[in-house]
Amino acid sequence: MRRAQRLTLLRAAHGNERRKGWGQIERVRRAAEQMRHMINDLLDVASIEAGRLTVENAEHDLFRLVDDCAEVLGPLAAAKTIDLRFDRQAEDRPGPLVRCDRTRVMQVLSNLVGNAIKFTPSGGSIVVSAGSADGTALVTIQDSGPGISSSVRPHIFERFYQADESGKQGRGLGLFIAKSLVEAQGGAIWVDSGAQGGARFSFTLPLAPRARVDRPTQAMEPARDSRAPGRSVDSE
Repeated sequence: MRRAQRLTLLRAAHGNERRKGWGQIERVRRAAEQMRHMINDLLDVASIEAGRLTVENAEHDLFRLVDDCAEVLGPLAAAKTIDLRFDRQAEDRPGPLVRCDRTRVMQVLSNLVGNAIKFTPSGGSIVVSAGSADGTALVTIQDSGPGISSSVRPHIFERFYQADESGKQGRGLGLFIAKSLVEAQGGAIWVDSGAQGGARFSFTLPLAPRARVDRPTQAMEPARDSRAPGRSVDSE
């Protein structure tokens, strides 16, 4: 039976039958989406290990990248009643120009903010800060979750690493891929504990050449505290 025919039958159904039918379609859709992500992750890992990872750099507004991430992941945070906020150095436009691959940066942001949503309890908060510091663009994702234990943090970006402390399992590839993507674009990524607890992931990207000349940078470097209270994160 074709998809259009199935949808027609569902619309003609009533009450519980309709809800059951739409529920089954949604479960299939989620399973297909998870499979697509898994395949893409495995392809990325294969490219990284073979030294064939490619990035297509261009000039992009850092604030626009962050806003695009908010548009995609905001509803997920809202569904958990998590306060997802974006803190910029300056509210006026445009933001710092960065030299990067937009699709790959969105992949990194989606992984880091998505992980923060996954591990932050309902009613918590996540703050994404964006700006420039010491001649580079800097993005920081701070959550109010229980943090990352000191025994886990040295391994957090390793391929296939999953912390046994977490009840939420994944493939252990997301953070490994995020690190590889950031470094392929000339940046760096790290994790530490936030001033108010929780976990804080930060990464840098090169500013576009004219941004280094035309835009003054401001101090925005987070403290790299090597101590972090125990939160478990998988590298999904």
